[in-house]
Amino acid sequence: DGRPTERILDSDHRKVLWSLLVMHSLVFIGFSFSDEFFKYILDMVRHDFQLGTEHFHYALVGFSNEEEKQGALRFLTDSGICPIFYPVTTGNDPPGVSDHRALKALAVELKQLAGAGDLASATAKMLSR
Repeated sequence: DGRPTERILDSDHRKVLWSLLVMHSLVFIGFSFSDEFFKYILDMVRHDFQLGTEHFHYALVGFSNEEEKQGALRFLTDSGICPIFYPVTTGNDPPGVSDHRALKALAVELKQLAGAGDLASATAKMLSR
């Protein structure tokens, strides 16, 4: 049925991951969310605390078209993760390789906003991306 085995669920890895997800807001960068074990633990935490789709974690997510962005938005929102998007283009040097330069600009902008001290407006600005 796709669920991890009981032995895996009782592992130290699961316990550490569960603890991190429960006790801290995490920022995911460069993470594909394709790991079934991780998705299962994320879902387990949401159900353990009846979180629904409340956002406690964030993900910096690249997208190359609107369809990709909307798919990521649905998955992440359903997982209780708030996406902060940046555009990915296809570069010419070398040809066809994804260009994630906008991630660096986003990181710089986040650092500046975090240093500004006004967390509410910084958060609103990032979520509007």
